[in-house]
Amino acid sequence: MQVHEAYSEELFTNNIQWAQELARRFIVTRGVHTNVADDVANAALVGLWRASMAYSPSRGAFRTYAHTRVIGSILDTLRS
Repeated sequence: MQVHEAYSEELFTNNIQWAQELARRFIVTRGVHTNVADDVANAALVGLWRASMAYSPSRGAFRTYAHTRVIGSILDTLRS
């Protein structure tokens, strides 16, 4: 496994709970129907994974970078 892949996996696993909390807050504040709550939670993890794979420390703090990717992934899922 390459160093970048190991770093990406570590970023992902260390931030799963954070991404799930973002999804929960999104569901509550946006009034998302409960029948798509699982889709929202899964989309948050997909966004987190994509962020962890594309992240470079030169982009600043990881969570600041990942927040946009996680919310974007949720919105993309709800639009489809």
